[in-house]
Amino acid sequence: MSSPQRDLLLRVAEIRPLTKDIHLFRLVDAGDRELPPFTAGAHIALRLPGGISRRYSLCNDPAGRDRYEIAVRRERQEPRLIESARVGDELRAASPHNSFELVPAEEYVFIAGGIGVTAILSMVRHLQARGHERYHLFYLSASAESTAFRDELLAPPFASHVTLHHDGGVPERAFDLWPVLERPTRAHIYCCGPESLIAAVEGAFGDQNPRLHVERFKAPLHAGSNTEFTVVLRKSNKIASPGSISHSSTFSDGSLSGSGTGR
Repeated sequence: MSSPQRDLLLRVAEIRPLTKDIHLFRLVDAGDRELPPFTAGAHIALRLPGGISRRYSLCNDPAGRDRYEIAVRRERQEPRLIESARVGDELRAASPHNSFELVPAEEYVFIAGGIGVTAILSMVRHLQARGHERYHLFYLSASAESTAFRDELLAPPFASHVTLHHDGGVPERAFDLWPVLERPTRAHIYCCGPESLIAAVEGAFGDQNPRLHVERFKAPLHAGSNTEFTVVLRKSNKIASPGSISHSSTFSDGSLSGSGTGR
């Protein structure tokens, strides 16, 4: 459950590249106070220049009350947070809100597409820190070089719980979701990524299944854009090609568009 929202003044404490186009932003309270709590799967809404408000998933363990961490993908449109923000800058934000809650369960399956891993990373960090090891993350991206948090997820304690798949956008190398979703399971399924990935998961698992939880993004295709990754359901031979990963209808920076849905 999210706490009542209030206005925050945050300071950029660190900006660190995760890949060529994705940077981690560590945000702290501008007055060095403890930040409002959040739960795994939550996001914050940053108020950017020009009056634009954008929501970014928090990717750190909720146990940390001294910082909020978000991953931002380089944009084509304004405002460009990666290019414009500097360490020491102050940003206004609304306190965290969660529409993608991690419900109590014996087992979890996580499916992340591209930068959609951010909300799910907070979940696996939360589970791992509490000794809950019955989970597995399937993380799909175009290449190793474009995969945020790759080194962390390939190292203990996460490595045995993570499957990374890179296909370079080539359909013949697409990840087959069917073996993951066809077997009987009591696990709760969490999927975060562009619409076509979520549609593939819903098609295989059932969009009304109460154990399926999704955070919806929108992945527009731009002229000359490259396909980020593909997934396939071998049983039906359906291929989903999300195109350029984007979390909003007009921006490609990792911000969310529309609320997540937890069924």
